[in-house]
Amino acid sequence: MIQAGKPIVKEFLGRDNSRKELALMLKMGQSVVLNAPRRHGKTSLMDRVIYELGDDILYIKIDMMAIPNKRAMAEHIIDRCYELLGIKGFVLSTLSGVGKAIKDIVNFVSSYGIKLEDIEFSNTEKLLKDTNEDELFLHALNLPQVIATKLDKKLIFAIDELGEIKEFKSYQNILKVMRSVFQHQENVVFLFAGSQHTIIGDIFRNSSSAFYKFAQMYELKAMKEKDFFNYFNTLFSKYNIKLYDNFTKDIVTIGNGIPYYVIKIANSVLFNTMLKEQNNVCKFSIIRATYLVYKNEEQYFQLELSKLRGKQYQQKLLKAFSMNFKSKEASMYAKLDFSNSNREIKQLLNSGLLSQSLDKKYFVTDPFLSIYLCKQ
Repeated sequence: MIQAGKPIVKEFLGRDNSRKELALMLKMGQSVVLNAPRRHGKTSLMDRVIYELGDDILYIKIDMMAIPNKRAMAEHIIDRCYELLGIKGFVLSTLSGVGKAIKDIVNFVSSYGIKLEDIEFSNTEKLLKDTNEDELFLHALNLPQVIATKLDKKLIFAIDELGEIKEFKSYQNILKVMRSVFQHQENVVFLFAGSQHTIIGDIFRNSSSAFYKFAQMYELKAMKEKDFFNYFNTLFSKYNIKLYDNFTKDIVTIGNGIPYYVIKIANSVLFNTMLKEQNNVCKFSIIRATYLVYKNEEQYFQLELSKLRGKQYQQKLLKAFSMNFKSKEASMYAKLDFSNSNREIKQLLNSGLLSQSLDKKYFVTDPFLSIYLCKQ
């Protein structure tokens, strides 16, 4: 059984082409932007690709969802960098004054054939205790290149949910500083991931953006039946449970190819089948499991929709699209004119709650959220 909602590395399913393509681009030194809605497995794919690349490549990752401001971002980068040298909790230790004895750190890094001054150890300590946020941020951005150079290895620097940086004060200026530093780092390859389609697009495709054409865009699509077929058959047969012929196809269709939901439904079917000591799965088992998964997600939907509190037009548009209204129909439902409707739709796209298909049709990104909206 796979735990849905957590990054999967060792039991990673499918996406063979994506794994090969992403790994090859990173090996060749090509920075990449991995773009997909939430719950599509971006983080799992990133972690799996790095796992398969092995120990020859250094790897650090920060998650912007957990970072509220520029200083916190600098501290996260510094901690991840020093963890490569076995120094954990460096920032907290420095700020609290209860860190490792300097002797222990000297002995540890010397095993790599480097000195403390080689990795700007003292400078990092000084800047952490200082109040100059700009200098600390600049120092943190340079640190991956410093360590990669001293260890004579390539380093992959992953930034997950990059779109969250829009919440930072003066985030456009922050992006300019990042670009000015990153473009000169020969030993570092960057792997960005984001779920806000239009924001990520603006950062990397807008000619006025600091990161214009800095990295190769890679769209992560929904998963297919073949990605899960062998695994589900093997998993259920291990418990002597027989699946009907279209089991995997039906679950993937219901989950809209979103790995989070496909795995959650399959796990629910397995759990309930074992609980009732049954030895076969019928279509009703999937229907019941889907309902249970949906009910368990209702609190999450409420939390997501709470972000639209006070934004009545966006609420109405989202509900209209959940009912498969076309753009003009949705605008009429929300009582908006064309220009105002486009502005509100763009905000929904930025939030990740709304997506747009290749044929320009808008739809609620999360299929279960769409059902929830229709029921309200």
